[in-house]
Amino acid sequence: MGKGSRNRQIHLQDRLDHPEKYKEKKHAPKWLTPLISLVLVVAIVVGVAAYIISANGIIQRGRILIESQSGKFDVNQNIATFIAWQSVYSNSAMYWTYCSYGLMEDTYGITTNYESADEYALTSAQYSLENQLRDCVDDVIESLKIYVAVCDAAYEADKNCYKTDAVKAGVKETLSQFEELKDTYGYSSVNGFLKVAMGNGIKESDIEDALTMLEVYDAYCTEKQVSFETATTLKDLENFRDANPEDYYKNDYITFAADNQELADQLAACKTPEEFKALVLSDHFANNYKTAYNKYTTQVTVADAVASLKNKTDANGGTSLTDALNTLAFEAAKDYTPETTEDADLKAWLFDDSREQYDVDTVETENGIYIVAFLSEAASTTTVNAREKFYKFEEGTEYGEDKSFKDNILKYLQESKKDEPSYPNVAYKTDVEKADALEELLKPDTADVTSILGGYDKVDVEALASDNSTHPEAVVDAVFEDGVAAKDVLNIDDDGTSYIVYVHEIGSATAKITYVTFESDLYYQIIDELTTSLDKVYPTDKTANYDADAEAGTFEAWLSAVNTGTLTSARTENETKTFETTKDEVTTYNVYMVINTPMYLETDKVVYGGYYLYSSSTYAADAEAAKAELSGKTYAALINELSALGGTTSYTVTEDSVTDANLKAWLFSADRKANDVAVINNVAGTGAYIAAFVESNETWYNTAKNNYVTEKLEAWMDELAANYTVNEKVLNKLGEATTETEATTTAAEETTEAATEAGLNG
Repeated sequence: MGKGSRNRQIHLQDRLDHPEKYKEKKHAPKWLTPLISLVLVVAIVVGVAAYIISANGIIQRGRILIESQSGKFDVNQNIATFIAWQSVYSNSAMYWTYCSYGLMEDTYGITTNYESADEYALTSAQYSLENQLRDCVDDVIESLKIYVAVCDAAYEADKNCYKTDAVKAGVKETLSQFEELKDTYGYSSVNGFLKVAMGNGIKESDIEDALTMLEVYDAYCTEKQVSFETATTLKDLENFRDANPEDYYKNDYITFAADNQELADQLAACKTPEEFKALVLSDHFANNYKTAYNKYTTQVTVADAVASLKNKTDANGGTSLTDALNTLAFEAAKDYTPETTEDADLKAWLFDDSREQYDVDTVETENGIYIVAFLSEAASTTTVNAREKFYKFEEGTEYGEDKSFKDNILKYLQESKKDEPSYPNVAYKTDVEKADALEELLKPDTADVTSILGGYDKVDVEALASDNSTHPEAVVDAVFEDGVAAKDVLNIDDDGTSYIVYVHEIGSATAKITYVTFESDLYYQIIDELTTSLDKVYPTDKTANYDADAEAGTFEAWLSAVNTGTLTSARTENETKTFETTKDEVTTYNVYMVINTPMYLETDKVVYGGYYLYSSSTYAADAEAAKAELSGKTYAALINELSALGGTTSYTVTEDSVTDANLKAWLFSADRKANDVAVINNVAGTGAYIAAFVESNETWYNTAKNNYVTEKLEAWMDELAANYTVNEKVLNKLGEATTETEATTTAAEETTEAATEAGLNG
């Protein structure tokens, strides 16, 4: 809740990234950080409808957990409760929002079970306080110690740090959100809402104290971050980079998993990535072309033949089935025995106990497909009578009049992998091309629709209903779209199948139509089939970070090997290596090739900055107002303020990530100066960006600077917090009801607070 700050979470994220540094402590679950805990989400969805914390509450005002050395930032148990609650609330609200926009998968249906981000976040936070706070109390305390220590340092630097206009504005902004929540959920006072949300004893004054501390913390952390950023030199970053090479040095490679030693050896002998990829493609084509060809020829032929035999028998002296089998040139009826039936799949079908007279089915084998008609009266374990026809799988080097059919398909696949392909000129058409051709014939008012459609395999529907499920859904949906009228010609492209629909008549609930279905010619059907399967194995450029600790004998260790004594790769460009693995008695030969320059740094120019688009009717004034807020700020202070406005911010903004040409031109202008702020009208003329530019440098530089400054900030905070301890007696009372003495003390404190305005914690 509230705008928050990424500084507040730095040490918390570090605890997740480097748990070995905190191995003596319990570790916080992810809900204590800016990350989302799906474990918590599961617990909320399956175990909670509208959970309310017990009346005793968890933490009380009179119990001081951590004493502030300045005396201004004591943390009592109510403040600790709120900070833990706020973390869960913010993360849960973000998770609900991301799910509602489809940015994260809503696996547990929270957007269905909860009507708003607030509703889910409130329930989640309530449940977490009661059920999870004690499980991670050590980490809650570690966080609070750092907050208090930083605030004390801020107070030492400026005795009025907690009274500034910026701090007061930040507190007021968040408190106003509690006012909104109070109204939304029908409470008469904020204190009443807080009692239900966080437990008995939590008051608005506690929230104000906590928020004041957090605002001071954020402000002083930002100030220190700016000072660290300003003082950082190129030499600092080079030393930091080379001390942590695994985060900055990268290797590019391609790979293929061969299933035989011969192919692996051929790949390992390749001299260039192009040769490597071409070999993979040709091997894939050789192994899969025949299968794809027969999928669209033999299998279609077989399916048509089986359809012509459907429901035919020779029962009651008839010859319907026999006549149909003769037409298809089936072999003569003969007896089969288990001993004389060589094909195992055919044998299994013939001698299945459930087989009945006049059953007709297909049996697919490695080399083709049988259509079998079972003629015996019942299945037998010794001898059965049947007729069959074998449709052999063919290679399909030619098709119809096209003598270059197979060669053109291979060339098409080869060209498809080039940056500027030059595809073969063939007579075949895609489904879209066929549909477009028919549409052109039907469009003229003078078109003889009946005659034209009579030349196609069409479907006439006298009374198509809007809820009809017999005909293609894409056709039904298109016909009943608003504005469709009689004599319209609809051209529908539905993921590899096209339809042309002629609307004869249409009413409010039914329509009379004729439609024709188009699929691509065999040429394109085979290409689509092979492309889909090829894309799964075709070598693409991959990147791996340098890994000094990779296990010996692994690909990672080979790729990361360096020349003795220097941080220079031992690999050479286009060098190959094969690693053999066996699993479940299947051996795979993984062949790798190093591409590009081994062990490189990312040197693309990126911007440390950000932007936000104002697009309401007052966008010009809004953007100018934002500019006034940002002007004069530098480094992290500038970026944090832009982020608080809702802007997109990053220390590695790329040109590709910025879609508006005007904004891109400004951000990546060669004469841009450090900490520039500007209002940029968007290309469409419908809004204005507030844009901030801190600096531009190579990718590795900006990444290293961010990480280096973060480590400096973490170390500074940890050093400040080292002298702070928790009151163990109070800590041990977590979850207990307030004693009578403590209650009296609390009441006295509240009276004092009401009578004075001495500031935070008296």
